[in-house]
Amino acid sequence: MGKTRFYIVYLWLTFNLLDLITTHVGLQGGNGELNPIYRRLMAQFGLLPALGVKMALVLITIVLTALLARRWGKAWQVLRTTNIVACIGVLWNLVMLS
Repeated sequence: MGKTRFYIVYLWLTFNLLDLITTHVGLQGGNGELNPIYRRLMAQFGLLPALGVKMALVLITIVLTALLARRWGKAWQVLRTTNIVACIGVLWNLVMLS
């Protein structure tokens, strides 16, 4: 894996872990989950299983990106773009916590 791809994966994991942490802190502080999928998972199964599903999907996304990149070179660019979305989510959580 090249340096650029390593940093894309590193940022993807970092932003999603930060999202997980800030979401947990926000929920403990009385904020609600805006994502309807995770809100429903949390209501049905609880917080930890829902966050476990999220992290599983994060890891699956990395594997799928690596597999897709073999035939479609822009797969890494898509993951890079989703890093921006994940960063915005973390920033939003931080705003809600302040």
